[in-house]
Amino acid sequence: NDKNVFSDLCHNLIMQNDITDKSYNLITKPFPWWYSDIDSSGITENRIVILIKNEIINPTVDSFNELKKNHNGLNIKLLEKYPTDYIEEINELEFDSDDLKLILESSVLGIPDKKVFYESCDEEMINSNDNVLLLLSNYIIDDVSFNFKTSTKRKILLSDFIPESNRIKIFNKNLSIVDSLFIESFIKTLGN
Repeated sequence: NDKNVFSDLCHNLIMQNDITDKSYNLITKPFPWWYSDIDSSGITENRIVILIKNEIINPTVDSFNELKKNHNGLNIKLLEKYPTDYIEEINELEFDSDDLKLILESSVLGIPDKKVFYESCDEEMINSNDNVLLLLSNYIIDDVSFNFKTSTKRKILLSDFIPESNRIKIFNKNLSIVDSLFIESFIKTLGN
């Protein structure tokens, strides 16, 4: 059963810390297997990036969660490498606001993929992170075709974290979601 022996050898090499990152990259590049059961806690972030780049980590929900647990942010690198696989598993994934921020900032993911991931997120989580709201404010201004929730638009309009010029542009584009009480609150947030 040479196949199992070679697979085990490759798995053991992945867990080695006694070789340089350059050698690690060269050694793992030709590996013919994907692994879903890698304990990433003992592997450096540089090496996780190498494993993702060399297509060694299988794009499963378990792999996503393992990286999220041990290397925050690298779960999104894996998602960027395999967006279609993760879109298929969207209902099994749990994003936090830091994940969503990285997704929205991604230069690798296209708008359609970002939209799918954004729309799968809980409204409360979206509205809890000022950095996410700032990124979304730019998407609203640029007329990106996300299905923005009304509460998120309102939160952006009242947020001191969002530049006033952005909030005014968004206000002008979204008059249908405001009433006189909201307009009064909005004006108060603009300051003097």
